[in-house]
Amino acid sequence: MRTMDNSAAVYDLVFSLGQACACSLTLRQAGLQFASYPLDWVSGGTIVSRARLIATHFDGWLEPADFEYLGRNPKNGLGIYVNRRSGFRHPHDFPDKPLASSFDRVRKKYDRRVQRFFGHVARARRALAVYISRPDEPPTGNDDLAAARETLTNAFPGVLFDLVHFAFSPGVPFTARKVVPLSDGITQISFDYRDPIRDVMIEDTAQALVELGVVAKDWRSEDDRRAFADYKQKEDARRKREIKLRRKMEKYGVTTRIGLLCARLVEPFARLRRRFGRRTHDLAFGLGAACACSKCLRDAHLQFASFPFDWISGGTARVRAKLIAERFDGWLEKDDFVYGGHNTSNGLGIFTNRRTGFNHLHDFADAPLEESYETVVEKFHRREARLLRLLATARKVLVVCVDTTNPDGEPSSYVAPGELAEVRATLLRAFPHACFDIVHFAYAPGVPFASRQTDHPGEDVTEITFDYRDIATNVRFRDIVKVLLDDLRIAVRYYSASPSA
Repeated sequence: MRTMDNSAAVYDLVFSLGQACACSLTLRQAGLQFASYPLDWVSGGTIVSRARLIATHFDGWLEPADFEYLGRNPKNGLGIYVNRRSGFRHPHDFPDKPLASSFDRVRKKYDRRVQRFFGHVARARRALAVYISRPDEPPTGNDDLAAARETLTNAFPGVLFDLVHFAFSPGVPFTARKVVPLSDGITQISFDYRDPIRDVMIEDTAQALVELGVVAKDWRSEDDRRAFADYKQKEDARRKREIKLRRKMEKYGVTTRIGLLCARLVEPFARLRRRFGRRTHDLAFGLGAACACSKCLRDAHLQFASFPFDWISGGTARVRAKLIAERFDGWLEKDDFVYGGHNTSNGLGIFTNRRTGFNHLHDFADAPLEESYETVVEKFHRREARLLRLLATARKVLVVCVDTTNPDGEPSSYVAPGELAEVRATLLRAFPHACFDIVHFAYAPGVPFASRQTDHPGEDVTEITFDYRDIATNVRFRDIVKVLLDDLRIAVRYYSASPSA
C-alpha cells in the first residue's frame, strides 16, 4: 500500500473481493463503499478465482445448470445454493425451492451489479481491493495475493490496484494487530477478528482500515448520498435486530423464530421447575485452570469467598487435587519461584512455581520476590484455612474445572482423559465424609453452544463440551453460567467468607 508521510491513501474505487458478506459490511462501516458489487454477498472460491472472474468480466458465471441446492438458510429462510463451476455459495439470493422461480430475477440483479462495477472501474485511476479471510478457511498465501493483484492489473492496465488482506491470527487482540506491507501495493493486517455471532468482528476490521488511512472518493450525487444514508441506517438497525435475535436463539438453544417463541412461552414454567428441582451443595469451589473458573462460579452465585486456586494458572487438575489432600503442604516455598516477566494487564510481576507448575499472575509485585513474598503467603494461608475448614464440615461438594485455550486457540492440557475420576478419588480419600460432584467444561473449537454435549465419564463426574472461547475474555462466562444454573440446576447454600480475605 502506497502511503506516504502520514497522509491518507485516497482511492477512486474501493471494493470487496470477499470472503462472504463480512468484507462488504466492513467497507460500508468504514465509509468506503457506497453500492453493491457482484462479489459482496457470496462466499466460497479463492482470492485468485475471484480476481480471475473479474478479469473475464464474469463470463458465464451464473448458469442455472451449475447450481446445486445445499439446504435452507436458518438465518433468513432462503435457500443456500452452490455454484459448482465457481465454487461460490449464494445464501442470500434464492428462495428455499425451487431455483427456477427466481433465477431470472436474481441474474438481472447481478447483471446490474456487474455493469455498475465495471462502470466505476472504467473511470478509476486508483482502486483498492479488500479481502478478509474467513476464520475457518485455510490461510491465504502471499503468492495468491500477488497473483490476484497481478490479474486485476493486467485486466485493467489503466488502473493502479492496491490490495489489503485481513489474515486471521488466533489470540492476537485488535490492539496488538500486525500491519505488514508484503510487497508493492499489498498490505496484510493480522489479528483475531473472529466473532461468535457474525463470524467476523465488523467494527474492528472497519477501524483497522480507517486507522490505516484508507479514504474513498464519494462520486455520488446529493440525492444518492441521502438515499444511501437512509438505507445504511435501516440496514444497521436490521443487522442489530438480527444479532439480538440470534443471541436470543443461542441463549434458548433454538434455530427458528417459532422455536424462540415457544421457548419464551414455557420459560416461566421451566424457571419454576428449576427453582424447586435444584441440586443443592454445601460448598462449591474451582479447581482451575485459571481465573475464569472462579469468575463463572461467582457470576452464578455459587461461590462466596476466595480459595487458593482462584487466580492462578498452570499445573494440572491432578496436581491441584493432590495439594488439597496434602493440606497444601510446602506449595509456597520461596526457592521454588522463578520470575517470568512483567504482567502488562495489571502491572504486577509474573512468577512461576517450579514445583507445582503454577503461574502467579495477580499476586507478587514486579520487583524482587522478597518485597511481597510474606504478604502473598499470608493471604494464601488464609484461603487455604478457609477451604479446609469448609471441606471439614461439608457433606456435598461441587468442584468445577474450566479448560482454557493455548495462544493458538487449541484446548489446553490441564485435564487429561480419565483424570477427573482420579481427582475425585483423591478428594474422597482425604475427606471421606463428603460426597464430591465434579463438573468439567471442556473446550471444543467450532462446537456452538446450542450443540453442546454432556457426558458422564465417571461416577459423579459430568463433562460439558462446546466452544465457549471469547476473544476479549478468553471464556464466555454467560454460557457456562447458563449450563450450571439451567442445565445442571445447581445451587449452593450460603457459607460465611470469614476469616477475612
